[in-house]
Amino acid sequence: MYGNGKPYGKAEFDKLLRNYSAVTDVPCISFADELIQAYPKAKVVLTTRDPAKWIVSFESLILKIAESDEYKWVRAVGCIDTEFLGPYLDWINMFLRYWTNGDWQNREKLIQAMLDEGLAELIFSLEFEQGSGSDRKNHSFALTH
Repeated sequence: MYGNGKPYGKAEFDKLLRNYSAVTDVPCISFADELIQAYPKAKVVLTTRDPAKWIVSFESLILKIAESDEYKWVRAVGCIDTEFLGPYLDWINMFLRYWTNGDWQNREKLIQAMLDEGLAELIFSLEFEQGSGSDRKNHSFALTH
């Protein structure tokens, strides 16, 4: 994570994923390049979406929850729950901070984090565009082997 440590290879992913034959979206998009290298024959579906529409959707779900009073209460309870809720909330916060250099409430940084064009260059993919028109894309990632 954060570019530190040895990247995962096929052996590590096989152990992590066990009997799963597909992965999708978060957190996989954060280490998509390692997954693609580990499973070069995997089928990849890359969806693209207009960034302006994506941020509206993201705000209405993820940010609405993250900025709510209820979330603050759940977050406090999450500190007690060390098996599911606490680690899950930590994981969401970690990725939001990572993608935006710690400024996850900055909408422009969120959009820029989703505009990474490098992934499309790594793969031959079936690309699905939601809507039409924009040449700037954000990506959702799915890999199956």
